[in-house]
Amino acid sequence: MPFKKLHKLLQKLHQGRPPQPHEVQWLGSLLVRYPEVDTVEYEPRSRMVTLNFVLKCPLNKVALDLYDGQLRESYAAYRHLEGRVPAEEAFQITADVVEEVSRVHVELPLQNLTSDEVDLIIDVAVQTYGEDLAVDHQMDSLLDDTFIQQQEDMFAMLLVEMQQHPPRVALAGYRDEGHVIVYNR
Repeated sequence: MPFKKLHKLLQKLHQGRPPQPHEVQWLGSLLVRYPEVDTVEYEPRSRMVTLNFVLKCPLNKVALDLYDGQLRESYAAYRHLEGRVPAEEAFQITADVVEEVSRVHVELPLQNLTSDEVDLIIDVAVQTYGEDLAVDHQMDSLLDDTFIQQQEDMFAMLLVEMQQHPPRVALAGYRDEGHVIVYNR
């Protein structure tokens, strides 16, 4: 059987498969740990993760370019300090505005992602957008520091697992009144 036919057959077998518990926990722990992230998506074909932020104001190109420039500069400095070569196109930043609310999307490959880089992405968003960045304070107030640290450790551990065995289903996670919901798309 030619490789392409076998590949298509295997893809059909895995379509519709529910996400594995560790895949759900990975996105869930990311959302619990980072209340600044509104939603997160994973696309298996491209193996890309998208972190979505909500701003409580309309975003203009200057503000988006400021975030993009600061993140790229910080990312390059971080990678240099870690002794790793910065990837030229490590991530892509886009945004959309609906009336008085903006959504900023940071898309990056799962394979290159580290928990420290997620910290960096969040920190630069907080520094750039300040009070305009929507943060789920309800969830943040429900969790103690020990639980948050456990979620951070869980996220870092599961991130390594996801890179070794990338999910084969499209996943998404979002917040809803202090809860985190993860599902396959």
